[in-house]
Amino acid sequence: MNNRLKYLLFLIVVLFCSCRVTKYVPQDQFLLDKVRIKADRKEIKTDLLENYVKQKPNFRILTLFRTSLHIYNMSGRDSSKWLNRVLRKAGNPPVIFDEELTKKSREDLEKAVLNQGYLNVTVAANVVKRKKKAFVEYRINAREPYRVRQITHEIGNNTVALLVKKDTVNSLLKRGVLFDRALLEQERQRIVSMLRRNGYYGVSKEMISYVADSSLNSNQLDLEVRLFPASESENIEKLPLEQSRFHIKNIYMQLEGDPQSVDSVRIASDTIVHKGYRIVHGNNCWIRPEVLTSSCYIVPGRLYNERMVELTYNSFSRLKAVKYVTIRFEPVSHADSSQLNCFLALSPAKTQSVSTEVEGTNSAGDFGAAVSVTYQHRNIFHGSETFSAKVRGAYERLTGAGINSNFTEFSTEVGLAFPKFLFPFLDTELKRRVRATSELLGSYNFQQRPEYTRVIGGGGWRYKWTSSRGAFRHNLDFIDVNYVYLPWKSADFFASVADYPLLKYSYENHLITRTGYTFNLTNQSALSAKTNLYSLRIGVEGAGNTLYGLSKLFKANKTEGQQYQFLGVSFAQYAKADVDYAQTKILDERNSLAWHAALGVACPYGNSQILPFEKRYFAGGANSVRGWSVRTLGPGIFKRSGTTADYLNQSGDIKLDLSMEYRAKLFGPVETALFVDAGNIWTIRDYLSQAGGVFRINEFYKQIAFAYGIGLMRLNFSYFIIRVDLGVKAYDPSRDGKDKWRIWSPTMNDLALHFAVGYPF
Repeated sequence: MNNRLKYLLFLIVVLFCSCRVTKYVPQDQFLLDKVRIKADRKEIKTDLLENYVKQKPNFRILTLFRTSLHIYNMSGRDSSKWLNRVLRKAGNPPVIFDEELTKKSREDLEKAVLNQGYLNVTVAANVVKRKKKAFVEYRINAREPYRVRQITHEIGNNTVALLVKKDTVNSLLKRGVLFDRALLEQERQRIVSMLRRNGYYGVSKEMISYVADSSLNSNQLDLEVRLFPASESENIEKLPLEQSRFHIKNIYMQLEGDPQSVDSVRIASDTIVHKGYRIVHGNNCWIRPEVLTSSCYIVPGRLYNERMVELTYNSFSRLKAVKYVTIRFEPVSHADSSQLNCFLALSPAKTQSVSTEVEGTNSAGDFGAAVSVTYQHRNIFHGSETFSAKVRGAYERLTGAGINSNFTEFSTEVGLAFPKFLFPFLDTELKRRVRATSELLGSYNFQQRPEYTRVIGGGGWRYKWTSSRGAFRHNLDFIDVNYVYLPWKSADFFASVADYPLLKYSYENHLITRTGYTFNLTNQSALSAKTNLYSLRIGVEGAGNTLYGLSKLFKANKTEGQQYQFLGVSFAQYAKADVDYAQTKILDERNSLAWHAALGVACPYGNSQILPFEKRYFAGGANSVRGWSVRTLGPGIFKRSGTTADYLNQSGDIKLDLSMEYRAKLFGPVETALFVDAGNIWTIRDYLSQAGGVFRINEFYKQIAFAYGIGLMRLNFSYFIIRVDLGVKAYDPSRDGKDKWRIWSPTMNDLALHFAVGYPF
């Protein structure tokens, strides 16, 4: 097997290298082989200037293999053959060197660097042609940049001048900064946003200009910011509309009629005035007035504020009952008025939906089927509350090992979500300011197997909210209850699990009452112009502490297993914490480098000696150490008996996952990747059934497993990704001595193929 792998790899390399890259380069023309940008100053980031280069070479994987060009060159010259057409469509033709595009690139690079403050910059394009290949190097001679010596303002409106002066602490223009045109544009936008938050509805960035004086015989200049200059105003006492501060007069909320027609609002007969808001509902008031007013941050009588308009858009977009909302303003038609009428037009969304799913299963040759029906109502109490209910039924025929019976399952889930923070004693303004959702959840699951009958019931109350304009997301499971009840189990089954604490606990009646909080931070909500994407998740949870405290307080009796019970059922007690960080560095439009680190620790204590099975960690699989199949790694150096997975014992209380990936786009939606993974799981306590699995500070680093592999195929359709990864074991801590290292002699047992949806992190 090892020799076959080597021969296959050698064949692939030879096949690609044998395709001459200049095969389809016309006579007297040249393949654009390499493009490089060099600058004489370290402050100039050449990687940010690559977008100004009009011609780029064919894409290379790892800067070495021109895969797409090789695929194109594998085609024959006869375009009538279907194979040649497929290869040409899948690959990319050679990029032919173009002198005009090179000249245009040189000019654009010069303008770009000049706009950064290097007013004396020159750019030269050096071209070397050899063996039908062209190498282009752009040399940037930037010289000394120009910096701002002092900043003055000419503002013809005294109120505006006072606001700008008070806000200078937030100004992007400071003495000594580069004379950067992009920075000047950002400062214009910042001033406009500040003024529009202070009532200046008519102001725009086109009204702000700069005058630069560079006649100082040095690399410095004086900068004047001009806004409503007095020299351009005919009558300072009578200000034009764009220089006026506007107050909000009336706010109309239109629930029916033409959303774009102001007249339909004025002539509507059915109007409700609620807290100063005029709600035009027509014949159907499909949402309660208090929901509308609490979602609107624009207030009658107050100054116009662009930030309040943004918050209103965001607030209404969260309401599932609202399909879309438009907001427009109209100055009151009086010559001496500085007031605005605000018009909000809301369109109702489809309130009810029903969906059905049909599933087919095959578990080790046992075939089964399942069907589920989901119902959802997005405005059940006319307050944009979302009610959902799901019913699922499943059947499977069980055979083998003396079993010839059926497995049936019935489950139902219900949920009710409120678009606000429902919690007593909180300030009303705080509830309104926090964009939160409160959820009430319930579930029931009935399982009938030959060995046992099991019932699982649960319910909870949860909060979700965002902050810092959506960058921070918070989930608080205020209370989450899960109850497992086995009304019947066969005597043979009970005897078979008696000697296995982990297995026995999973099939005993038990109760989990938990509280958890999860914090998410990410910058991936706006991908444009970002070259460094990251996400951070921190989660903590605890269970059983309140019940344990009450049991101690009232001196409740313990069972023979030294456990307290609640209503005759033992309850779990544990603490758990998780940290997960992922980052992606976008190298260029086709290449990126991503890495990921995750650490989790869970500890049973008090009323529990063992962590509930559903709360334990697992290693291996498509999103873990990919040299192992799902749930087949660890804990520690634990060795399972036989070759089949031991899912129950291959679980732990501590998890470590580390991964790094190089990702490359090949052609169309097809991508590939090279990756390295490391990690394992461990147990807190030394359990007899998990020999070698306990975490020891002086040994755990020797038990970290390593794997490497390749993304055989990744289809990126933007809205979802289909992924096929091949992982190879490099270091297996469960083996003995030198046999732990598998990197130079992998066997079929050291390979794992993973099919998944989405990136691994």
